[in-house]
Amino acid sequence: MGDPSRSRYDPSMRISVAVLVFGLLACGSPAEDTGDERGVVEEMRGDAGRENVAAACPNGVAPPLSTCVSGAFHADCGGTGAPLLACNGGCKWFQNGCPAEGFVPVDCPVGDPFCVPTEDGQWPFEADPVFGSESSDEYFAATFCDHLSLIGGDVVTPTSGLTIDVRVDETLTAPDTATAECEGTDMVFCRGAITPFHPYPTDIDTTVLSFRPTTALFGETLTLEIARRADGTVGARAFPLRFTDFWPHGRDCVGYTARFGTADSRPELTMGELVLSADPTTTAPEDLHGTATLSSAAGETVSLVF
Repeated sequence: MGDPSRSRYDPSMRISVAVLVFGLLACGSPAEDTGDERGVVEEMRGDAGRENVAAACPNGVAPPLSTCVSGAFHADCGGTGAPLLACNGGCKWFQNGCPAEGFVPVDCPVGDPFCVPTEDGQWPFEADPVFGSESSDEYFAATFCDHLSLIGGDVVTPTSGLTIDVRVDETLTAPDTATAECEGTDMVFCRGAITPFHPYPTDIDTTVLSFRPTTALFGETLTLEIARRADGTVGARAFPLRFTDFWPHGRDCVGYTARFGTADSRPELTMGELVLSADPTTTAPEDLHGTATLSSAAGETVSLVF
């Protein structure tokens, strides 16, 4: 994977809609052990160069995201620094400290993405962020709050957390209705039919399958990102996000979770199998059908037919 020249899908939906993909890892995101990297990342946070955000970039200039190698929540735009977490409506880990144009670095240490107290609550930015391509309404978006609750616990890399096995069964065909069934979790996502959608850009370098409730206007969504592991095999990781893209309650990301209740029903789905109708590294997401049986260490399960 990672060949930007291969044919991709052409979605029209903005990434903020992807927030509907329920925020899976309230307690952390799927990621590899980064060892000493955590301390290095922490040193880069705080005021750390809002004025010099592109210092680690080639030629000192933040490039457009379309020129970077990117996945759902990570990107590599070149550079010479440690991984950097930054947002532009949605958020990504930039592998070598060089954020794409328009992305604003989070002013908090890894593991504590909402470290800035405000009169409203806890927030990720010391200064008012000016995002490069999002509308002013999305300053209060649930999008980056949800993304940070999902990926702020540890660095997301191209190969981290790909613990769900992937195999191909070319006999699979599309069902009349895509469905999700769950045990041990009361996610709204599990209460009826689901609809595949494609919220990510055409130049993304991983294969992403996203699902949302067909009828509900709130709840969660689920994204499955498929990529090659370090050993060359193909694996997947699951990202459940909230099904909403607007947060009208000021500078308070922690209150965002409370809005949905004190108990977060989204499981951390780190095990299971994804069976697809064709090779996901060469097939556009809208042409893939299959099944997924996913589970958490706590015993929650999510089964998909699509």
